[in-house]
Amino acid sequence: MWYFHEPANLSKPDQVTAVVRMKDGTVASQIAQIDAGQQVHRFGFPGIDKSAVQEVLLSSGSGQCFVTGP
Repeated sequence: MWYFHEPANLSKPDQVTAVVRMKDGTVASQIAQIDAGQQVHRFGFPGIDKSAVQEVLLSSGSGQCFVTGP
């Protein structure tokens, strides 16, 4: 999954947390330090099949993004 740093906040470092909840109720998460000027970050969850994902939450100092699947 990709995180794109907001252009308005590009000059500030940030910390982003990605939380993945699977259909069986288990959860995996990662925290990434986003440097000032860094535009994108790729979170990788190689051990999780995308068909097993129920929802994803990205949260940072500037907001949250929540996505649910079928």
